[in-house]
Amino acid sequence: MATFTWTATGSSATAWETTAAWWDSADSVNAAATSFAVSPYNDFVVGGENLLTINNISDGDTDIANSLTVTDPAAFLMLYDPSGATAPPDTQFDVLTTLSLNSVLNLGTVAPQISNPAPTHLGSVYGTLAMGDSGGGGTIDLGSFGRLEGAYGDTVTDVGSSATEIMGSGTVIAVGGLFQMGTSVQVAAGDTTQFLIDVNATLGFCDAVAGGTICFSSGSGSGVLDVAALSSFNAQVKGLYVGTGENTETSYIDFINVGTTASATLTNITTSTATLTVFTNSGSQAIALMGNYVGKYVNYLSDGSGGTNVFLTNAPCYVAGSAILTRDGEVAVETIQAGDAVMTLEAGRLVPRKVIWAGVREIDIARHPKPAQVAPIRFCRGALGEDLPHRDLLVSPDHCMFIDGGLFPAKLLVNGMTIVRDLTRNTVSYHHIELERHGVVFAEGVAAESYLDTGNRAYFSNAGLATMLHPEFAINAHLRCWETDACAPLMTRPEVVRPVWERFARRARGLGYATPEHATTTDPGICLNVDGRTLRPLGTDGLTVSFLLPDGAASVRLMSRATNPGVLRPWLDDPRDLGVAVRSFALRDRSGETVLGADHPALTVGWHAAEYAEDGSTWRWSDGGGVLPILANGPCLLEITLSETITYLADGARLAA
Repeated sequence: MATFTWTATGSSATAWETTAAWWDSADSVNAAATSFAVSPYNDFVVGGENLLTINNISDGDTDIANSLTVTDPAAFLMLYDPSGATAPPDTQFDVLTTLSLNSVLNLGTVAPQISNPAPTHLGSVYGTLAMGDSGGGGTIDLGSFGRLEGAYGDTVTDVGSSATEIMGSGTVIAVGGLFQMGTSVQVAAGDTTQFLIDVNATLGFCDAVAGGTICFSSGSGSGVLDVAALSSFNAQVKGLYVGTGENTETSYIDFINVGTTASATLTNITTSTATLTVFTNSGSQAIALMGNYVGKYVNYLSDGSGGTNVFLTNAPCYVAGSAILTRDGEVAVETIQAGDAVMTLEAGRLVPRKVIWAGVREIDIARHPKPAQVAPIRFCRGALGEDLPHRDLLVSPDHCMFIDGGLFPAKLLVNGMTIVRDLTRNTVSYHHIELERHGVVFAEGVAAESYLDTGNRAYFSNAGLATMLHPEFAINAHLRCWETDACAPLMTRPEVVRPVWERFARRARGLGYATPEHATTTDPGICLNVDGRTLRPLGTDGLTVSFLLPDGAASVRLMSRATNPGVLRPWLDDPRDLGVAVRSFALRDRSGETVLGADHPALTVGWHAAEYAEDGSTWRWSDGGGVLPILANGPCLLEITLSETITYLADGARLAA
C-alpha cells in the first residue's frame, strides 16, 4: 500500500485526480497515470497553499481512499465539483458526491499561519463523507486546528461494522441548512471538539454525543440543534439564546423522538453556567450550559414530529402605582404581598383569591438594548370604555387585557391615541401577582390577567434567583401552559385582534383624538450594493427586477426600504423588519443560467426564514439588506422575481409614542 503526498502549490484549485500533483512513496516519483488510479485504496497526505478538489468529474461519483491526512491548515479540501479552477469555497453547486474513507480523516495538528485556517468543506448540496468499512468504523481526527464544514443536505455517515468517532479539538461547523451527523457517528466522552451552529443553520446528531462543546453563533437568524439520542447527550452547550418564540430571532434545541409530553427546566444558574434538564416518559437528562444564562428560563412546545423544541419566554407585568382591586378596596400593586386577597372575575362574579407570590423588577429603559420592547403601554383614562380605566393604566407590552372572553396582549392594541407606548420615562418598576391559579384581576377598573408562570419567575429581582440584566417581557402563544393553565384563550391572530383594535380606535376618535399620520410609500426603493457602489435597476417587468452586474462583482447586497408591519398595522404580532419578499434569483452569463430559489441555504445574512404555501410556492423576506451568494463569470444579467412588497414608512418617518 502506497502513501500519496500532495505536492502541488499555488492558490488555484487542483483536482484530486491530477496524478502529477501526488508523490508516490512506493515509486519515489510523482504518480504516473500507469501507477495512479482515480481514488485508489491508499493513504493520502495533503498540504500546501493549494485548493484541492475531491471529485471533479461528474454528479454521483464516489471517491474511495484508505485515509486522508491534511497537514497544512492553509490547504483547502472541498468535497464538491467547483465547476471551475478558481471557484471560492462558499460557492453553491448541485452535485452529489461521496468521499469514502476506510479509516481516518485527519485534518492536522499544525498551528495555523493565517488568522482563519482554511476549512474542509463537505460541499454545498448533498455532500457525503462516508467512514468505515466491513473491518470497522472510521475516525475523523480534527487535530488542534482542523475544521470541517457542512451545509444544506450534507451528511457524515458510517458504513463500517462499528461506529465512527469524531475526535480532536478542531471545529465542525454547520454553515446553513441541515448538516447531519448520521447513525453510528459519535462523539466520545472527554472530546474537546467544538461544534458551531451558524445563524439559519441546523446541526443534527443521530447518535451519542458524549463530549465536545456545541456553540450557537450570535446573529439575527435562528440556529437549531437536533438531538436524537437524548440519553447519551453530554456535550456542553454555549450561546443558546431562545427568544420570544420559535421565529427567525430564535435559536433552540429540538429533542427528537422524546414525545410531545416532554418538558424542561433550567437550574443551577450562575453568570457562567446553568443546567438544562429535559424530562421524558423514560427519565431525564441533564445538559450543561456554558455562558451567562441569568434570567433565561426554559419553555418548550411540540415540534410537530413527536419531539420537543426547547426555548424561552418572558414575563408580563404591571407598572408600580397601578391600583389593584382587593377585598379591602383598591391598593397599589407594589403594596400587595403573599397572603393578601385580591378580587377576581369568575363566571361573572367577584371572588376573592389569595396571592401566593408577588414579583418586582426595576428596568432601566434608557440602557436597555431594545427600549421599545420593555417600555410600558399606557392605556389612557377611558381608552377601553366609560371610565375604563378610571386612571391611566401602564402595563408591560405583552401583559394581557381580558376583553370579550379572551386575553389580548397590550402591544397589539396600541393606536397612537388613547393606547400608546410610553417612551418618555428612563426607568420603570414592574410588578406582578400570582394566584393559586391563573385568573382575571382588576387594575384601575380594567379586567386583566394575573401572573402565569411560564418558567420566567427569575425575571423578577425578588424570586430568590439570579436576575437577568436585560429582560424583554415578551409572550409566546405556542407554550403549552396557555392551553392547560390559562384562565382564558390567548388572542394573537390578526383576524381576531383587528376588530377589537378598531373598536378602541373608533372610541379614541370619538373622544376627540386625531388618528396618527405616517408618511408612507409603496415603492420599496430596490437597488443593489455591489462592492460598495449603488447599482440601479436596468428595468422592471411586473414583479421582476433586472440588474446588469459588472465583471468581477464580489459583494452583492439587495437593498430596499424596510418597515416593521406592526408600525402601520399594530394588530399584527410580527417583530420583523420587512424589506421585499423574493421568490427567485436568475443569473445569466456566458456559461449559462443559474437559478436560486427562495429556500436556498446561502440566503442567510439580511434574510428572514423561508416561508411556504400549501401549493408548494416559496418566498423569503429580506430585512432591507440581503446578501446575495453571487458568483459571476464576467458581466451578467441578474433577474430578481418578487413575491410581494408592503407599504413602507417613507424616508425619515418615525412611529410616534
